[in-house]
Amino acid sequence: MTEARTTGESTAPVEARRTALETEHHRLVGLRRDVLGEVSDEAVPASGATGGPGRHPTDGGSGGEDRERSQAVLGQLDQQLRDVDDAIGRLDRGEYGLCEVCGEPIGAARLEALPASRFCVRHRELVERGMGRAGEPIGGAGPVALP
Repeated sequence: MTEARTTGESTAPVEARRTALETEHHRLVGLRRDVLGEVSDEAVPASGATGGPGRHPTDGGSGGEDRERSQAVLGQLDQQLRDVDDAIGRLDRGEYGLCEVCGEPIGAARLEALPASRFCVRHRELVERGMGRAGEPIGGAGPVALP
């Protein structure tokens, strides 16, 4: 079986990584389908103006808040799906398991916990604070020296 590029403490078979990513993709698609079903159910009120199935007009909250919450969850699921699909693309290109900032291997434990990881632990924090690929700040203000 073909081995993936070095990803830290170990090299894992490409098919095992692909299987994990595809399993995560299918799990996220299922969750997304469930949330979309809930949004559809919320859009069709039960008899009367009760705000939805099982709701009484005097219940706290509103259908609008529920829809907003569902939309936020859908946004998060969509981002996670993009991340997993991007990871599958990196796997296909032989770039999976390498930090997008420094090119060094991402630790095997991190990839086990977060299979769609794009960054090593050191660079994840820099990216979250607004540093882009290869140490450039988001917005293209020029290169920044990384520690």
